[in-house]
Amino acid sequence: MNWVRMRKLAAAALAAAFLAGAAQADDDSDEALRAKYDAAMAVLGDHAFHEKWSAKESIRTGEEADRVLSLADDELKRIHEAVKNVRPWCQKKFLVNACIDEARKLSFEREREVRSIMNAANDVKRAERTAAYEKKRAEALAEPKREPMKVTPKTVKEPKAPPMKLEPKSVREKREPIELAPKSEREPSKPASLKPKEAEAPDAAAQADREALEAENEAYYSEKLSEAEERMKKAESRAAKRRAERIKKQQRFEKSLKEREAAQERYDETKAKHDSGLADYF
Repeated sequence: MNWVRMRKLAAAALAAAFLAGAAQADDDSDEALRAKYDAAMAVLGDHAFHEKWSAKESIRTGEEADRVLSLADDELKRIHEAVKNVRPWCQKKFLVNACIDEARKLSFEREREVRSIMNAANDVKRAERTAAYEKKRAEALAEPKREPMKVTPKTVKEPKAPPMKLEPKSVREKREPIELAPKSEREPSKPASLKPKEAEAPDAAAQADREALEAENEAYYSEKLSEAEERMKKAESRAAKRRAERIKKQQRFEKSLKEREAAQERYDETKAKHDSGLADYF
């Protein structure tokens, strides 16, 4: 019995030593990952760049704007690198997505700050270019205008005309006098009627064409209106379907989150019981 008990105690001691060595190795690895995680979260929570360059008139010239844009690119690279360094530590946690989502949320806020500074720098460069253009334009308008060059047209020598040939005039024969008939007296004109003209009867063919065209236009408008209403109904249906899907997805996520939290609690309780039960061997 003593030999059997001694073997059990030795096996328990070896198991405890193995677990202690593995835990020490894990602690070293976790410390390194934790240090990278802390450094990355410090970068994601650093607002010094925005506080420095968001003040009024902090960027005054185009050269300063170029320098700020270069610093902003470096800042964006730091943010992206920090998000990568957060993942290894988050993957060791049970709630992996929640850990990564927190880091990504901070990175989005930092990127918005950096890009607002980039927009301000670009505005300064744009204003400087506009001022330079307006100055150049004003100088060009202030210069005296040159008079147009006077170009004298070339004179074309006309060819000498041949001498005119003069023919002797022919003697015309005498014509008999024209007999003029006496003018006949005209009857006095009748006074104009003041009655309004009767309206002409409308053209039946033109009226029929116009009515047919109006009917065709009304039918076309009704068709387009019904098509628009049908598209609106389909769009509302798709929107309602997407809302329902989002609600279901949110419910599934909340259910999964609760299940993970419950599983984490059960895991912690099991681990605590297992660790406390190991002391029975000593």
